Amino acid sequence: MLYVVRCSERGKEPHAAKNKLRNDIADRLRKAVPTAEITFDTGRIYVEADRDIAREIAAIHGVTSFSPAVACDIDDLDRCFLETVQPCVHNKSFRVKVRRTGKHSFSSNAKAAALGAALLEREPTARVDLTQPECVFTVEIRDRSCVVCTSITAGIDYADAEKEGHVAGENAADTEPRFLVDAMLGTLASRLRAFGYDTAWRRDTADSLLLREAHEEGRIVLTQDRELSEIGGTSAMFVHGKTAEEQLREVMDRFHLTPSEENLFTRCSLCNAVLVPIEKSAVQDRIPQRVFDTYNEYWTCRPCDKVYWKGSHHGEMLAALRSLQKG
Repeated sequence: MLYVVRCSERGKEPHAAKNKLRNDIADRLRKAVPTAEITFDTGRIYVEADRDIAREIAAIHGVTSFSPAVACDIDDLDRCFLETVQPCVHNKSFRVKVRRTGKHSFSSNAKAAALGAALLEREPTARVDLTQPECVFTVEIRDRSCVVCTSITAGIDYADAEKEGHVAGENAADTEPRFLVDAMLGTLASRLRAFGYDTAWRRDTADSLLLREAHEEGRIVLTQDRELSEIGGTSAMFVHGKTAEEQLREVMDRFHLTPSEENLFTRCSLCNAVLVPIEKSAVQDRIPQRVFDTYNEYWTCRPCDKVYWKGSHHGEMLAALRSLQKG
């Protein structure tokens, strides 16, 4: 069986991120279906397997949609289309969509109309409906290579976006949400870490890889990319605020969080790891002498070896905490 797998690449994402996404999806497909043959085209992965692998594809983040398909040469397209779709349209309404790249003697709309007319002639019980058809047939033409698809299944990210319900973790009073913040909200990520919330921050990462990481680690994506928030559905939140203070309050309100002084500066601002106490004598050679002479309590991040103390920044965050607590 042949499947057309459509990747959720977006024009504003860097080319390296698109390649990373495509290769990541392909690697997961190979692990799920070791015998599959995989080839690539722009925004597409073609997967040929000896069995139905729809379930495996449906579980992979980064897939916009996928379709079982029949491949043919452009000279054989009309015959292939009719043989593939005619069994599906008896007494049903349909629409034909053609997506075309390359140089051809016809437009996409003209080819869709011609294929639809041929189908009506072959199957008189069918009828065209361009708004709410019972069947949607997709034809993708790339130079001379064509694929005919009789159905389109939404990928897991897009399927989640269509589900009703609150943001994941929104009403989970017994557990605090864990966050994954995109590149647009770096200051918010630092503030959330400063208040002790488990917050990962990613830059130059394809949107679908963000959603996959959030899904696998049980995190909520915080973003000011509206399309990403819509795709993420219950696993993402669109942050409206312009300033870090507005954004922080918005997140606190949305998830009913009550930050406390006890949790202030319990995570590393650089890597998000939990800080651990360290003896003053162990940091003397790692901090300025004036700091060593002024403060007695210190903490360290084991992964990145950074040392922390309750300096001026602690006072600023404490004031921000008091402001949040007052509402």
